[in-house]
Amino acid sequence: MTTFNVGIIAAPGFPERLSNKVIEELPTILNRELNTDAEWDFHVAVDPLIGSAEDVNKSLDAAQNVKQEHNWDYGIVVTDLPIVSNRRVIIGNLDETHATALISLPALGWIGLRKKLKQSLLYFAESIYRSQHDDEANQQHKLNLSWITRIKPETASLDQKQDNDMETATEQEDGDETSKSHTTTRFILKPLIISWIFLLFGMTRANEPWKEIPNFKKIISLSFATATYLTIFSTPWQMSIEFSNLRFILMTILAVGGMALWIMYAHRLWEPPSSLTTRTYRTVYNITTVMTLLIIIALSYVILFVLLMVSVALFVPNDLYNMMTSNQGIRTWGQFLYLTWFITSLGFLAGALGASVENEEKIRDMTYSYRQRARYREAKEWESSKYYSSDSEKNIKEQKGG
Repeated sequence: MTTFNVGIIAAPGFPERLSNKVIEELPTILNRELNTDAEWDFHVAVDPLIGSAEDVNKSLDAAQNVKQEHNWDYGIVVTDLPIVSNRRVIIGNLDETHATALISLPALGWIGLRKKLKQSLLYFAESIYRSQHDDEANQQHKLNLSWITRIKPETASLDQKQDNDMETATEQEDGDETSKSHTTTRFILKPLIISWIFLLFGMTRANEPWKEIPNFKKIISLSFATATYLTIFSTPWQMSIEFSNLRFILMTILAVGGMALWIMYAHRLWEPPSSLTTRTYRTVYNITTVMTLLIIIALSYVILFVLLMVSVALFVPNDLYNMMTSNQGIRTWGQFLYLTWFITSLGFLAGALGASVENEEKIRDMTYSYRQRARYREAKEWESSKYYSSDSEKNIKEQKGG
């Protein structure tokens, strides 16, 4: 029985965890699709270079090196970095010559990410297999991940470096000597507008904003204390009756948006213009940071609302509500909801604006720009340690030989 070793070279963090979740089902599906009885062994390896390389060629070169190092048959990169070429979103690249491929998780969007990654891994593994075995079915073999998008394969020559909007001018000039003598196939996500929506939401999903909620405990507790204190005054009670729905919505937007702006400013999360980054790079990363923060703060707002709703329902009797407002008769649940809504927005604005998160390092790690800088440092340290390790082994061998 023929055995194929397939290495999935994942960026640290979310790509690694997601890759480990999908590999179990792949061997059976591959044998069914390819009509073979081969043994497929999938391995997940983490490589810091993959997580820090925004250049497609560098990632494919790194995949080739890792593949050879582990003696794998195929090497497929899974990264959480976006790939944009001439304003077009790229889902991945396939290098049949070297039996390597690359998948950009953000281009897969937010919904059904696990299923889409599995389909992409199957597609690239099948494509490499069919190309090596001269399978005519490879011509009809197409990648399709969503009914609202289509994927167009395009041959890209590597005689010159592939255009990548995420690279600086210096990186575009440098190139990689190991990837200039053949062609690859890149897969472009269409239509244009939907592809960018997929990319931004996919990058936001890769940030895993819900995991940052514990880091906002201080903000939630300050908001709760402030909102509770405000209930001793009659003005918020009466205003909760007088305000229209539009005013409530505007207050909510002001509270959530104001908090997002404050966190961005206080923790310096906005990526400023720099010679190290391109405009496209900065814009995409900054939009993703804003979207991630808005989700975290909106979830914090909902948590605060629920806590205050429970408090109001338990500790505000009907007589007290009538005394604090102009209401006559039995108060309704709708009135309690409006009161809770009003003090939630006030608590967020007055109590938490000016506060900071509990772990600044953790909130920064949520952003692509900061995470990339950390990965660059980690990759350089990893390369240095690997170099010195191989150099030491060489010296030991020379000493033994002498």
